[in-house]
Amino acid sequence: MRHSTYQLIVNDPAGHALCRRYWQPLEDLGCTFERADAKLIAIDVPPEVDVHRAYAFLEAGETDGVWNFEEGHCGHLVAPPKVETT
Repeated sequence: MRHSTYQLIVNDPAGHALCRRYWQPLEDLGCTFERADAKLIAIDVPPEVDVHRAYAFLEAGETDGVWNFEEGHCGHLVAPPKVETT
């Protein structure tokens, strides 16, 4: 299992407090970030972090208009959905 990476594009770079509030749960999981500039942030999701939980927090920030995000690389093992055959 390897790291997964995401890119955030912050919608309001001046709204640091709001962005920080949405970032905190990701940091609590163990994710880290690097800023390219005021709007562009690279997110690292380490192998030991539940990528599904991290993704849910990324989606929450996007849904609430704090940022847009896209996946750079998914290195986590993600099980395919179970298909029922009857």
